[in-house]
Amino acid sequence: MAPKYVTIGIVPEDSLVSYKKSRFNFGAHFLANITLRLDGKELPYPTGYNMDYSSKYYQQPYMGMTQELAIPMSNEFGAYLPQIPYDSFDSGFALYVWNCQKHHGLNEQTPSNEMGVLEVVGRFDKGTAENLIIIVMLSYENSYKIDGYRNVTFEEKSSKMTKAKAAK
Repeated sequence: MAPKYVTIGIVPEDSLVSYKKSRFNFGAHFLANITLRLDGKELPYPTGYNMDYSSKYYQQPYMGMTQELAIPMSNEFGAYLPQIPYDSFDSGFALYVWNCQKHHGLNEQTPSNEMGVLEVVGRFDKGTAENLIIIVMLSYENSYKIDGYRNVTFEEKSSKMTKAKAAK
């Protein structure tokens, strides 16, 4: 089944093995572009994110992060909510987000029993002095459970439950 959201972040390898660096510092690392492909076909929107971090040009992934995750500017009481400023995106908040359900209809087109290959394709402007780890988070509307023996069970939401919730 295709995920609802795909979120990608990049961290230095030593941040995962050491407590001296934050594991949640998603740096830019001079990534020039990044694209998702499902079964070899590039997802149509966004066709990929193009950035030039040395010129402070990363509006595409910044807007993708805020819009695709629907980060509100204020709550129901009109109070301003803290946002990630544009200038801070490249220094710890560089997350690349695709809302597959909203823009691609993949959940309607891809039956839950079919498997596919999701590829992340990227290019860096400069080499890095450290090894990097790409973290990919797939968010589904359904539940996967993994027990202590690594058995995986899948619970799909029924359409009746979804309709009942929408009717309220």
